[in-house]
Amino acid sequence: MLEIIDIKKSYRDHEVLQGISFSVKEGEICGLMGVNGSGKSTLFKIIANLVLADSGQVLYNNQVKKTNDGFGVMIENPAFYPYMTGFQNLYAFSKLYNNIGKEDINSALKKVGLLNVKQTFGQYSLGMKQRLYFAFAILANPKVLLLDEPFSGIDYLSVDILSYLIKDAASRGVSVLISGHQVEQMKDLCHSVYLLDQGKIVFHAQDIANTDFKQLLLDYTMRE
Repeated sequence: MLEIIDIKKSYRDHEVLQGISFSVKEGEICGLMGVNGSGKSTLFKIIANLVLADSGQVLYNNQVKKTNDGFGVMIENPAFYPYMTGFQNLYAFSKLYNNIGKEDINSALKKVGLLNVKQTFGQYSLGMKQRLYFAFAILANPKVLLLDEPFSGIDYLSVDILSYLIKDAASRGVSVLISGHQVEQMKDLCHSVYLLDQGKIVFHAQDIANTDFKQLLLDYTMRE
């Protein structure tokens, strides 16, 4: 289980995160929604050890999270080499892990539909780039996936492929934390959703499939 406990973060006088707490169970797809500037990306970076929180803790299996071992991460733009193919890029980055071989790389590429693509990364469409990034995220068979806006600006085929793979990962017990903007898309994917606004959790919905989530969000917005 991934637990976020009272995370706070400020930049100078601006409070970006004001005591964020929630948890993601094994096999759960947990969504974070909010407008740009609500604090989502900062929270993802803190969980991924890319940014230090001012206070609070991130726990994984009841232990303070210190590394990204067991985590697959998609945050911001991937730093792949534009002159290399997808396989060559994953092969280069596989050296960050132990016991990742060519068969593992081919398996990840097959899952995202890029196994037989010979183009270099610089020739990829945005959707293909995101699919390669996802292949990298799942390369080491993670127990937790952190996916910050994985569907932003990509084509429908890539959305469908990533959605299927995210659901499949959750069905095998992987905990997934994902951010997004599209209400119907998040409802289709997520078991629970949190809404962030100005660094605070202001709304939480569970059992999304059986909830009029769109109306609940609308009611909250109108109430504000």
